[in-house]
Amino acid sequence: MNNERKSFSGETLFDGKTSLLATEKVRKLLSKPPKRILTGREFVEKIKAGKSKLICVGDMVTLTAINGGVIPSLAVFDGKTERTKIDVKTINRTYNKKIIKVKNPPGEISRALYLAVLKTIDKEGYAIKVEGEEDLATLLCVILSNTGNLIAWGVPEKGVGLLRVSGKKRLEAIHILKQMKRS
Repeated sequence: MNNERKSFSGETLFDGKTSLLATEKVRKLLSKPPKRILTGREFVEKIKAGKSKLICVGDMVTLTAINGGVIPSLAVFDGKTERTKIDVKTINRTYNKKIIKVKNPPGEISRALYLAVLKTIDKEGYAIKVEGEEDLATLLCVILSNTGNLIAWGVPEKGVGLLRVSGKKRLEAIHILKQMKRS
């Protein structure tokens, strides 16, 4: 774990509670699209060209990476795209026995999801299957991942968001998490 990540404590963030709830302010912050949205083809070209560790949050972005020949080090998925169930056999086959299952209600970050990301973020070839919704896991991945890693997530009806983890991006994600309600 690098020094920037050592200063972050999820236990402090949860403050003895079991989940973090997205407030209206947090929802508004997160509704802003990334500066650049990639098409599936652009995303695959970019990740194939680089040597950085890739972490995907979302079913379609994970499937796009796998079908493009890149296996994400960590994939977080819920078996749905835009709340419609999809076939995730490819994801299940790819990660085989390295799938951790957790519950995480929509609009929340559960302690179970936090612990699963914490346990797998530095490993290779793991997936987290979320019963509920995985969208907010992107924040956890930015905070807990090493500087330089790539985090990809689906932008509904538009494409793929992609960022390289930096100290600045980590602080932005922590700022958003601190605005969530503890429950």
